[in-house]
Amino acid sequence: MPLSTYWRRILITAIAAVLGATFLALPGAASGAATAAAAVRLTPTPSKAALDKQIDAASNQLEIVIEQYDAIQGSLRAIKAREAAGLKRLAPMQAAVDAAQTIVAQFAARAYEATPLSSFAFLVDAPSAQAATDRLLLLDRLAVGRQDQFEALNDATRAYRDQQQRLITLDQQQTTRYAVLAAKKKTILAQLVALKSLRLAAYGPSGVDSTTPHSNYVPTYSAGVAGQAVKFAYDQIGKPYEWGADGPGSYDCSGLTMAAWRAGGVSLPHNSTEQYAAVAHISKSDLRPGDLIFYYSPIHHVAIYIGDGHIIHAPRVGEYVHIAAIGIAPIHGYGRPA
Repeated sequence: MPLSTYWRRILITAIAAVLGATFLALPGAASGAATAAAAVRLTPTPSKAALDKQIDAASNQLEIVIEQYDAIQGSLRAIKAREAAGLKRLAPMQAAVDAAQTIVAQFAARAYEATPLSSFAFLVDAPSAQAATDRLLLLDRLAVGRQDQFEALNDATRAYRDQQQRLITLDQQQTTRYAVLAAKKKTILAQLVALKSLRLAAYGPSGVDSTTPHSNYVPTYSAGVAGQAVKFAYDQIGKPYEWGADGPGSYDCSGLTMAAWRAGGVSLPHNSTEQYAAVAHISKSDLRPGDLIFYYSPIHHVAIYIGDGHIIHAPRVGEYVHIAAIGIAPIHGYGRPA
């Protein structure tokens, strides 16, 4: 049963209070947040335009964090892979350390057995001058051999420890950054929960503005790799946005473009900034279906161009993969994966 106007206003005012407290908790957002939260509290029924503006602002902040979060996840996976590879490389180094220790011990034992009293006694006890000379050469070889083995032991041990420490330091640094971004993500997601609650009050159970036009444009598929990427993206229309997702049931922006080009056999990182670094940069006049369009500075959104001024993208939390006009936001640049 629909709420009366009286109770609906009370509900919206309560949610707005929660929103204000949550938004103020965002790093670096105190001044702007106070203004936005106050505006919501002063208006019992925020306009749809005002809600959309707040949701856009929060979504942009979230998308920046998510893109950084994706990058850290990829970096951590790379570090773990390097750690695994490093362990394989360290195994022979450890074997070399063990072997060096064994040889040093053997030299020490031989020296002790050959010189029961002292090096001097070992020489003067020789039965002849030639025997003394031979024993002197033996002592020299033992000394040189011991020195070489000690140096090999020190070199192997130092290399082992240096490699191990570099990997440990990298892991700790990335894990710390990961935890910081996870905390930011949690804060922004809490803000979006409050904003989406207000949106439900404005738009009804779907939370979607039914008056917003959606393009029915159907792209033309080429036979090449880019055409496969466009076709894949088109087939994902209607699937929900989900941060960190790359299919098959949901996507974030870079997850969608990564999956689309993966369908064509081209590998891209799961991060819009890293995708921009990985592709050939082109001009707007060179755009062809399948090319990628990167938005904002710093980059934190990416879409796939499908022709005639249209893109397919996974826009933001609470929305779905859909076709839109190319000018949805400030464009940073254009790129071609293959």
